[in-house]
Amino acid sequence: MVHNELSLLIGCDLTTIPESSLELLKNPELIALNQDPLGLQAYVVQHQGEGYVLVKDIREKRGLVRAVALYNPSDTLMHFSVPLSLLELGGKTRVRDLVLRTDLGEVSERIETDVPAHGTGILLLEGEERLEPSLYEAEWAYLPLFNDLGRNPKGICFKPFEGASGGMTVSNAGTRKENHMAWNEVYSREGGAYEIEISYIPAPPGDFSVDDQRMEVEVNGHMTVLKEIEKDRTKGLCRITVPIELEPGYNRVTIGSSYTWAPDIDCFRLKKL
Repeated sequence: MVHNELSLLIGCDLTTIPESSLELLKNPELIALNQDPLGLQAYVVQHQGEGYVLVKDIREKRGLVRAVALYNPSDTLMHFSVPLSLLELGGKTRVRDLVLRTDLGEVSERIETDVPAHGTGILLLEGEERLEPSLYEAEWAYLPLFNDLGRNPKGICFKPFEGASGGMTVSNAGTRKENHMAWNEVYSREGGAYEIEISYIPAPPGDFSVDDQRMEVEVNGHMTVLKEIEKDRTKGLCRITVPIELEPGYNRVTIGSSYTWAPDIDCFRLKKL
């Protein structure tokens, strides 16, 4: 017989730990979330002010059950208003507070809740319908040449930008094919013709070859080269739309530039035609 055991490593003095903290660490629903067999990492879907909303699938990929964290790093109480569509859930959605281990009832349009200063709310949501996603943030992309040690001052990196949909962009993509952004799970229920609208900020002047900027958009191996893009960074957020074809299920989309710098990428949105 095989016995599965779980160990918790706690970096504190167990003789003085508050009972409330110990109960939180022993919370079986939070432990189950941490040990979910999918092993997926949550990602940010909303960043307003100082607050963050993170979400991930549990139990089943693209299922009806998702875990949501509402993170308030500020010094004051924060109100969260999160549309269910942003969480890819539709219809009546049951909400459970995993910290309090309490059912909060059903919602049909959005989650409305307050989170105390330096607090995190963790919810389990079960919807009636799983919606097809339309927004893909640049910060969700896989960056093959990302160097988190920051040794390359011109290396591909994340940069904050006021007005970006998630407050963040990816900068310094391009100059070689492998220096790109890749979204490996762009989902389409039925496949077919779509428009992809890319939100970007022209690269800054200086050492960058601004006049040579372009974008290469590759979908499942089919590339579109965009040379006529805005190059004036003072224009702020710009958008360009390209027709693409998606297959049913998961698709791979990359954005970069094989020989020149690509602009900073904010996000892209999909619209089925």
